[in-house]
Amino acid sequence: MTKYLHEIANYWEYKIFGAVFASVFTDDFLKLMVIFCLLEVLDTVSRMIAESKHAYDSIYSGFPHTIGTYISFMWQARKWRFIQSDKLRSGADKLLTYLLLILSATIVDSALKIAGADRVLLCTGVVVGFLSITEMLSIIENISEFSNNNVVRMIKDKISKKLNQ
Repeated sequence: MTKYLHEIANYWEYKIFGAVFASVFTDDFLKLMVIFCLLEVLDTVSRMIAESKHAYDSIYSGFPHTIGTYISFMWQARKWRFIQSDKLRSGADKLLTYLLLILSATIVDSALKIAGADRVLLCTGVVVGFLSITEMLSIIENISEFSNNNVVRMIKDKISKKLNQ
């Protein structure tokens, strides 16, 4: 569990800014949770595609391949135990950690509401926003892994070009 807490803490200043921004401008907790759940699914799928790429490359190195090849190879990679349940189990541990953080924030919000706070779900919104940004970064890392491009560097370069114009 501490592994995931350390992973969550990476780039914390950007995540806090984005999470507070999302929380302040959204009053609908359900929308935040739906977005978070979709990001979690995309992260899992992109992780499986990256694992499938590693399996494909180790078996069929030198053969032409596309992202469609990796997606279609996922079932075979799972069958041949390249994608193992240990990795999926660690994803379940991560999800449990996330749910405990969200539950804790919801309890804090409930206590604030009982105390008479005007803004309800602020803590929960910040936590869900923070975790959503964490998942977006994880998806970008997974895409970088199976596309052989450093997507993070490409995004930073585009942003710096825009800022320098």
